[in-house]
Amino acid sequence: MNKSLRAASIRLRPSSRSYARAVGGILNQPPPSAPSPQTSYEAIGVGSGRRTPTPISNALAEINNAAAAQGQLASAFGRKQELDPVMIATDDPVHRFLSDHVLADKADMQHARPLDQLLLDLDRQAGMEIPHVLPNGNGGNKATLETIGESVVTLAHILPARLGKSAQVVLASGFAILDGEMIVSCAHPFHQIDSHCRSYDAREQQGNRKAARTVAITHDGRILPITGVASHLVNADLVVLSVPKESGLKGLRVDPYPVPQETALHVFSQGQAKLVPSSHVAGSSKSGLRISRAWSASQVTVYQDRSGREAQTGTYDTLNSVLFTGEPVAGSSGGPILSQETKAVVGIIRGSEFSYAVRKTRGFGTPAETLFHAFKLM
Repeated sequence: MNKSLRAASIRLRPSSRSYARAVGGILNQPPPSAPSPQTSYEAIGVGSGRRTPTPISNALAEINNAAAAQGQLASAFGRKQELDPVMIATDDPVHRFLSDHVLADKADMQHARPLDQLLLDLDRQAGMEIPHVLPNGNGGNKATLETIGESVVTLAHILPARLGKSAQVVLASGFAILDGEMIVSCAHPFHQIDSHCRSYDAREQQGNRKAARTVAITHDGRILPITGVASHLVNADLVVLSVPKESGLKGLRVDPYPVPQETALHVFSQGQAKLVPSSHVAGSSKSGLRISRAWSASQVTVYQDRSGREAQTGTYDTLNSVLFTGEPVAGSSGGPILSQETKAVVGIIRGSEFSYAVRKTRGFGTPAETLFHAFKLM
């Protein structure tokens, strides 16, 4: 790709980079031979083994048409369903602990950004480039799943009690990157929480959003406030959240290269939340809250573009979704998908899809290469 086109692609939002990549493929085609007076431009290359040159405007129109037809084409492969977050029962001790701790304006929660501001941040930070380089995490690593699990967090959205309705505690997942100051997750749980807020009348909606908070719960029970949204990749359903610098989290390695079909995977699963006796908790900064985690073996089945059609790695195809065997559990949205070989993140869990072709439900996520669109290029 020439320098001017690459510079343009850096300035474009992530949703537009596929356009630049498609244009790059067109510009890199060999030049056609001059047409004869009897030969139309569109017919050049037919029977010569050369791809038919297509005007750039037509190529972009094809991309637009494909995106517009997504709903119709997806029905031939199956209907995708994003995972629901886990809603903790109101009589659960975990529910009481989180609502009391987070909503009681504790000192360590003073920097937690209200839900109404996080929702505004999702719009303001859409397509925003983070001024950091996300390192290339490709390559072997001796880290164990237990060690990697220490970088995975549970996101808890806590909504206060209003108008006789009980407080709500909703759980999703995420994982740390870079030096632990940022957490990657999915955006759709925020919209699901906002939808719940709309069950109140107009005046209470705003009050509920202002009082609600989102926190990250670490493997050892520490509760970290979410302080803002660094970037939101709308088409990929990805969000990069900010946490305090002293989070103590270690970032996971992210692989920028899509792994081939049938690659063996480890898929994260969020388990049950529970409180352990405080005497068993070492360190005053730890809460006694524990959420079990697990990993399930899986493998890549297929990639799909934005229209739900099969896409190939190593081509100009847009890899919008990666599908894998098995069905992820509720509350795992935003959790990592790892390569069994390298232990690097190769995808982010989003939901499940029933495949009409194989008559099975399989999981789907966003390929990890998409996450690099939120960061500065080297």
